[in-house]
Amino acid sequence: MTTAPASEYAVYRGAEGSIKKSTAKIPQLGPKEILVKITHSGVCATDLAYVEYGIALGHEGVGTVEAIGSDVTQFKVGERAGGGYHRNSCGHCSYCLSGQDIWCYERSVFGETDYSNGTFG
Repeated sequence: MTTAPASEYAVYRGAEGSIKKSTAKIPQLGPKEILVKITHSGVCATDLAYVEYGIALGHEGVGTVEAIGSDVTQFKVGERAGGGYHRNSCGHCSYCLSGQDIWCYERSVFGETDYSNGTFG
């Protein structure tokens, strides 16, 4: 018997002044994205500062690659991978090309975008 891939995952969000479990939908992978099943994470002071905003907590997680996008060449399914505060950038602006991608105007960082993408679980 084959099991269908999960369409949701558990996240922990700030709610009513504390941290509570909820669910979020797994988005469809883009060509340059990977899906990581988190095995290790934590909540630090930065996460606690976001409890009142209801976003998914955790920005320092590591786990196992479960799926890869069509253009991914650095990772294979089953390998270890991690994620942090800075999650994405355009890769072609002057900031990205000079190693300063944290300043990219198209960046994605914890607390600014993708409010369901937390690593604490």
